[in-house]
Amino acid sequence: TYSMSDTNATATESVVIESGTVSLPSGYFSVGGDFLNEAGTITHNTSEIVLTNITSAIVQASSSDLYALTFNGGGAYTIADNTITLLDSLSIVDGSLVLASTTTTVGGSFDASGGTFSAGSSTVLFNSSDTGEIVNPGVSTFYNIQIGAPTGGYSFVASATTTNNFSLLTASNFTMQTGTVLKVEGVFLNTVGGSATNWNGSTLALDGENAYTINTK
Repeated sequence: TYSMSDTNATATESVVIESGTVSLPSGYFSVGGDFLNEAGTITHNTSEIVLTNITSAIVQASSSDLYALTFNGGGAYTIADNTITLLDSLSIVDGSLVLASTTTTVGGSFDASGGTFSAGSSTVLFNSSDTGEIVNPGVSTFYNIQIGAPTGGYSFVASATTTNNFSLLTASNFTMQTGTVLKVEGVFLNTVGGSATNWNGSTLALDGENAYTINTK
């Protein structure tokens, strides 16, 4: 078992965990290369991993949950896992990011306003247990969005597009900010509705080739 006792830490090159259990610093962990968990276990310790490589870098969490990820070097970044779980936020401050190929679970906010991301044919699942989370995809598009946050609340503070499905399954509250557009090119499903959702001044654009059926009131 290995523990980083500092609040913040910096690795100027790659971090590779080949075996054992590694406890990350409780604050920021700046990584100048790849962050690869090949065959170990990560104890996140509420650490925010900040990728700073200016060219390219890979994140591989394997079966371990991470707390927060920030991409801030202007490079081309890739999440190599099929599925990855973040217990807090994902931020793209500068650079481009390829999301996990199947599911990226985000337990906090999602802010890509400073960079871009590629969703491929994957799902981004928002499942925060807290209210006050924000989603800002910048200029990029999602494939599938699923919101499953029974006690959580999300506000889309910028326009968003799903090239496939959008599913609002559970949430304490959900808001589309005034002046924004939610464009859904597949199935739109909202099982929350009522006073828990706020669409005032926003636009829902259903732009799929499939037929749409509106439930009775």
